Amino acid sequence: MPAQSTPTLNDLLRLLNLATDKDTLQWNKTAEEETFRAEFGGGMVRITKGSVGPPYLLSLLDQEGTLLDEYQPSGEGELLAFDNLYKKARRRVLNLDWKLQGVYNHLRMLAGES
Repeated sequence: MPAQSTPTLNDLLRLLNLATDKDTLQWNKTAEEETFRAEFGGGMVRITKGSVGPPYLLSLLDQEGTLLDEYQPSGEGELLAFDNLYKKARRRVLNLDWKLQGVYNHLRMLAGES
């Protein structure tokens, strides 16, 4: 039986983005404003937007909350994938689409375009 290879960071980012797009991975707020997390059967993932240090940090934890690994973007492609994932998680958790639509509709009303 061949040994199973460890997934690459690109594999993880692809799957996280895909599951987020399909709404099968549910993101939640954390006590830290720039951190969002998603729990699933095998554990939890957190994505943090850094203000100092690396621009993003992705943490994988097991079911007991033990840190398994942490990742930082190391190139332009990875940075873009981290950025996309962070923005998707933030949009869903903060319900930004609905809130932005409300602001837009109010501005249309003020401008006389209702």
